[in-house]
Amino acid sequence: MGRYAYFSTDFEYKFVFAVQSSSDIDEFGGARTGPYKRQWTKSQAPAIVELLIAMSDENKLMYYIENYPKNVDGTYTMYWDMRDGKYDIDCLYMLGALIHHQLLYTDVLDVTFEV
Repeated sequence: MGRYAYFSTDFEYKFVFAVQSSSDIDEFGGARTGPYKRQWTKSQAPAIVELLIAMSDENKLMYYIENYPKNVDGTYTMYWDMRDGKYDIDCLYMLGALIHHQLLYTDVLDVTFEV
């Protein structure tokens, strides 16, 4: 049970049940391309970085950027490490880091999400 976000990279994000609102995705910008659709371009990645650094610290973000392969498998590995509590992060930060990570290997990132 839960709500999902489906990314054009074939990555699927499950919103944290009973904790996370699907509107959290709005925190990281992206153009609205429909009622439950967003699109980011690689040029928006620096703004996401600034938001993530404001939420935590640059060292944590750099760890994610440097230690996970820049492909969908790397995004999934990062996702499961974050979900399993390997790192002390909140779900909003996790979502932003995952969006940013995908922008490291795709020029345009589309997402359709459930509410």
